[in-house]
Amino acid sequence: MRPRFVLAALAVLAVLASVAWAGEPALAGPKDPAAQERFSRGNRLYRIRKFEEAIAEYQAGAVLELAPVFDYNLGQCYRQLGKYADAIWHYERFLKNVSPGSELHALVTGFLQQMRGELERRAMTQPPTDAASEPEVPSRARRHSAPAPGTEPSLAIDGRGDARWYSDSIGWGLAGSGVIGGGVAAYLLVSASELYESGDRTLDEERRRELRDTSHTRTIAGVAIGIGSVGLIAIGVIKLAHHGGRATPTSAAAWRIGAGYRGAVVICRF
Repeated sequence: MRPRFVLAALAVLAVLASVAWAGEPALAGPKDPAAQERFSRGNRLYRIRKFEEAIAEYQAGAVLELAPVFDYNLGQCYRQLGKYADAIWHYERFLKNVSPGSELHALVTGFLQQMRGELERRAMTQPPTDAASEPEVPSRARRHSAPAPGTEPSLAIDGRGDARWYSDSIGWGLAGSGVIGGGVAAYLLVSASELYESGDRTLDEERRRELRDTSHTRTIAGVAIGIGSVGLIAIGVIKLAHHGGRATPTSAAAWRIGAGYRGAVVICRF
């Protein structure tokens, strides 16, 4: 038998048993005259199936006197309107506050059982009935999503890296190498100049020639290392300036380096 037919049958039984429950203590009317008036009005509206208006009267009477019969009648009205969740709430409070006779208790519990079953059936048939599918994840977000269970974790790398200029290790490495090379070049050029001056002061011609040859060799080495150092510093500075994709104004530079026995001359034009 379908739940709606069972509910209808229980409603008929409730009407037939109303005479037998005339002396049921659980259904005793309120004692307050104003609450009794609201109770009577609600009953008259219930008999002509104006359930919404009856609910308003019963609720007004319950505010004046919280008699258990109001919960029972409100449960009846909400059940007739198909508002089973509200009906269940009032029926349960009715059973909690009073101890009705066996027949009334069986009828109310029957109502509760059938309405709960009807609510479960509605919940199962309400759309959507399928399980929710996973939303489409953008390709960029997929790179940063958590790995699936059982797979090795992978590191998602953003090609842009850290956009801060001081975090560019390559640029700093190039510039640092250039600075070190510049120091070596300066040492070689200074020592070459000292050797050349020592050669000028010596009276031994062979010794003078030896000192000047060594000075010349160190000058060439110092100039070569200096040129490379300047290039490394320039590349490192440019790398730092352009790190993170930020466009910075660039300038054209022209370098001229000359070498001699007494040192090197570096001319830079920006």
